[in-house]
Amino acid sequence: MKKNVADIKISELTDRANVARASFYRNFNSFDEILDYIAEKYAKSFNEQIKPMIVDKNYDAWESVVRKVLTAIYEKKDKFNDVLSDNLRIIYYKVQKILEKNSNHEWVTAPLIKYEHRAKLSAFYSVCMAWIQNGAKESIDEMTLFMLEKVLQVFNY
Repeated sequence: MKKNVADIKISELTDRANVARASFYRNFNSFDEILDYIAEKYAKSFNEQIKPMIVDKNYDAWESVVRKVLTAIYEKKDKFNDVLSDNLRIIYYKVQKILEKNSNHEWVTAPLIKYEHRAKLSAFYSVCMAWIQNGAKESIDEMTLFMLEKVLQVFNY
């Protein structure tokens, strides 16, 4: 990614996607709505896949997800840059906001749990970005173990 999402014009997006502007506006009112749509998909995936692992304290499932995330990041490490990092941060922020809107979610109802979860997810994101920026010298196995035991503290959920 070479441009911040805030700098992308609808005409650039439709040209690159090879769709008419009318098609875009039939589905979205703005570029921000595309980001909201993407964030909604991630939030839905979180609620369907990650939240049950937190509740069930399923270490093996956590390990599998963390390994998949780190592997995907590692495979695209040469494409990571400050712009992509900033754009991912925007999506991450929107996902957090969506998760916090659910008034029945423990992140909203439990007094300090919402901060604990936010801190862990923020740390996970920050460590992933730092790992890539430092050349991803540690192996995926080393990073998976570090993420589970130090950053996410899976056994303490």
